[in-house]
Amino acid sequence: MTENALDSLRNVTKIVVDSSDFKSIARFNSIDATTNPSLLIKSISDVEYKGFIKQVSSKYFNLCSKDIARELVISFAEEILKVITGRVSIEVDPAVAFNTKRTELEALKIVESCVARDIPLERILIKIPATWEGILAAKKLEKKNIRCNLTLMFSEIQALTCADAGVTLISPFVGRISDWWKKKGLKWESSCDDPGVKFVRSVFIHFKKKKYPTEVMAASFRSVDQIFSLAGLDLLTISPNLLSNMMKLPPKKNLINWTKNADGQKSQFFEKNQTTIINQVNFLKILASNEMANQKLIEGINIFKKDGQKLIFAVDNES
Repeated sequence: MTENALDSLRNVTKIVVDSSDFKSIARFNSIDATTNPSLLIKSISDVEYKGFIKQVSSKYFNLCSKDIARELVISFAEEILKVITGRVSIEVDPAVAFNTKRTELEALKIVESCVARDIPLERILIKIPATWEGILAAKKLEKKNIRCNLTLMFSEIQALTCADAGVTLISPFVGRISDWWKKKGLKWESSCDDPGVKFVRSVFIHFKKKKYPTEVMAASFRSVDQIFSLAGLDLLTISPNLLSNMMKLPPKKNLINWTKNADGQKSQFFEKNQTTIINQVNFLKILASNEMANQKLIEGINIFKKDGQKLIFAVDNES
């Protein structure tokens, strides 16, 4: 087969497919996969999945709609694991994003179901919104060897708190950050000056300097240029559309792995706040001072909550 731009990227970065469409993601030859309520809503709206949804709903008919919806999410993840070699992220109910105990409980329910299905726990990541409460829950889960992916990541304080908590992976949202600044009128000529790209680079540089084991997986891309600007990152989770676009492009012979020169780069936020004590008061204070991050975190949780309700509604229609 002729090499393409995606192959070039794969040589320096772990590629993750951002989709729950298990019937088509195998063609991207990704190692990991990520899912969320919005992606699942997209998949279940496809007529090809009607039979699958009915089958899962019938199998768990004795459960309430909310629990059937969770089993449906896990069933999608189970099928995805059949076509990838690595891990899949399964998101907890975003409605409990500001409740540590309930987040932990929802995560444990997912783990229990995965164990019952003989899914190896090393092949799943529990996906949790990066609120203060969510990070606390993740810290407790990690101590039980339950690996977590902290999502809806828009600020350095979220990233730093996650690394300090020992979470396995974080998912900073490149595109949503860029979208916010564009609406504010900010313009940039190079993708390297894109505020979403600059944020992810800042986090990655700090993590490597401090030798945090937490993996950085950039998410929410709007363009191929954004993706190539983060070549060399631990992981990149990319939508099927953008993956397909890269497969049509010629190989990137001059692809720059910017992480090779990361040691000489500085991160202004982390330099300024290196003595900050991480506690709830400081976390909330710093997060509140970041208008973009605060808005996008709340907005993201609300979007996922609405799509979670749509998922339950879809289950009700099949019951």
